[in-house]
Amino acid sequence: MVGKRRPIVAVHEAGHAVIARKFGLEVEYVTALWKEPKVPSHSAAWLAGNLDVPAQIEAFEKDAIVALAGIAAQRRAYPASTADADADVINVDDDDDMLNARAAIYRIACLKLGKPVPKGAAKVTMDKAMQNQMREVFAGLKQKIAALIERHWLAIKRVARALETHDRIDDQATLDDLIARAERHAAR
Repeated sequence: MVGKRRPIVAVHEAGHAVIARKFGLEVEYVTALWKEPKVPSHSAAWLAGNLDVPAQIEAFEKDAIVALAGIAAQRRAYPASTADADADVINVDDDDDMLNARAAIYRIACLKLGKPVPKGAAKVTMDKAMQNQMREVFAGLKQKIAALIERHWLAIKRVARALETHDRIDDQATLDDLIARAERHAAR
């Protein structure tokens, strides 16, 4: 990826990666290359398995936050280049991050409304109560995401700079080192 978009993609992907690591999720690698999956990480919800409802909600929230952290970091660094892809959780087009966030938010809404949580890529049903619950969850998550992006901004910037220079961070240890160095610098 060359040109003006490279720094934008780098900060977007760094947002996903840093927040995933802050939640303790494994990140196999991070890349700013256009043709590759950008941040393959584990799912908090999958790791939570069949835990109680509050633990499941927390895990789905983590997955939604990681999915939305890229656009939030991008908006923080490059507001003029950021489309309103995350304006509405109900009317989602083909943005992968929003589709992933929407799936997690739908499952949270199911849990909060006492409805069965679908497994896999199940068809969703959205009556008015479901839409309202999803929008409420989404609004709360957006506030949490903004706070997380601010709290970890130096780490996101450091990871983004590494992605601009090297295209890819190939292992979690390198990613963790970049995050830790940014945190040490911030603590001074």
